[in-house]
Amino acid sequence: MEQESVFIMVRPELEKVLSAKLVEEGLCPFVCTGAYTEVFRALVMLEPVMIVAANQPWLGRLTKDISRLGMSTEIVMVSDNADAGSAAGKVMSSLGYILMKRRLRFTELDDYCGELAAAALSELCITPNYIGYGYIREIVVSLMMSDLNSHDALSKSVYPRVAKKYFVSAASVERSIRTAVRSSWGRADSENISKYLGAAFAGRETPPTNKEFLFAVANTLAAEVAHYKRSLREKLFVDGTCVKEAYNG
Repeated sequence: MEQESVFIMVRPELEKVLSAKLVEEGLCPFVCTGAYTEVFRALVMLEPVMIVAANQPWLGRLTKDISRLGMSTEIVMVSDNADAGSAAGKVMSSLGYILMKRRLRFTELDDYCGELAAAALSELCITPNYIGYGYIREIVVSLMMSDLNSHDALSKSVYPRVAKKYFVSAASVERSIRTAVRSSWGRADSENISKYLGAAFAGRETPPTNKEFLFAVANTLAAEVAHYKRSLREKLFVDGTCVKEAYNG
């Protein structure tokens, strides 16, 4: 599993204590000392779970940019005059809360994506009695959440991953999906086909390929997922901001 990163922008004494504690907890600390543009570039690349900062003059700008980009990074403020041990303890306590919220968000998001995929498949007349139903739902959810650019990875990694989960071969996954799509194609309403796959498919007698079907449905649902992510972030930010006060010196 990929390590979560934390950006640290505090005085050296506190930075050393915090870095040691973060490493103990299995996180990857990054000490940020550059200008705003450098910090922002690193932020976009790594999307840390948390930023620990003192009184940087551009902190307000950073907060707005995090919100604007829809990132889940949260900022924990500490005082320059705070005792290092006490401040580190407060930060680690905040980190535990932040990680708990992230786990909750990903669980809720996964459930929501599953419900969206199930509703879409139902409207496209692909029902659970098809062997390929579970495979399609699994792949559509995966694509919605993270893999929309992996067109070339369907046969190389996506099918094998699903096959391993269900104890079947990758060829069986591909074949079952193809059967479900072809068998249901003639029964699906043209309006629903247009809704999930686009108008170009609505009048087609020939069913789409697995790749066309999976990516078209996932692409359509991804917009709803993006909206849900925004609402979920708002619900989880207790006081409506991503700035959390960790220590009042």
